[in-house]
Order: sequence, then C-alpha cells, then structure tokens
Amino acid sequence: FTAAQAGSAVVLEWATATELDNLGFNVYRAEMAAGPRTQLNGHLIPSQAPGSPMGASYQFVDESVRPGVTYYYWLEALDVHGAATVHGRVSAKITPLRRLLPARPRPVPLGPIVRSR
Repeated sequence: FTAAQAGSAVVLEWATATELDNLGFNVYRAEMAAGPRTQLNGHLIPSQAPGSPMGASYQFVDESVRPGVTYYYWLEALDVHGAATVHGRVSAKITPLRRLLPARPRPVPLGPIVRSR
C-alpha cells in the first residue's frame, strides 16, 4: 500500500496476493497520524477477481488535497465473512507545483555598436 503525489493529487496503489475471500476495500484519510479518519470512497471498492487464487492491482486517486499538507492513509480490506483488516498508515505531503514564468525578452542590438572618440 503506497501513497505518492501525482501533480496536485495523491495516488494510492496496492495489490493483493490472492482474492479468495476478498470482498473489497475502503480508503481512509486523516491530516494527523492519530486521526480522525475519514472514508474517501462513497461505496466499497469491489474485488477485481472475487474468489480467485490470483491477486489484482488497485489504484485510488485522491484529488481533494491541498498544497503544504501531509495526508495519512489507511486501507481497509473486507472479506466475505465480514472481517476487516486495516493496512497502513502511509503518507504523502503535497508540495505546491512550481509555475515557470516566461522569460523576459532581451533587447537585441540593431547593428554594430559605433562609438565616437
């Protein structure tokens, strides 16, 4: 379970080894390591391969972040029996994107410089 800044958002990525009893996931975020936590997904993120002995890869993009703030994330995995396992805490600090200003045009001499004596 990882968190990384991608432009002005945070991308969360995780993978499962198997999906035998996996029902799905919830993603939580806090602005302090000790919480309080807020669930970011409105609905359960469903398992991509329910019942499969193979795993799957997942990605969740958090676009509701502000520059200069460190965010903490947890991943809750729910199984078909109702048990929940929490993974994390991972964090990402949103650094402001730098904007490059256009260079100022420099005056160009119109010809050879002639100096009088």
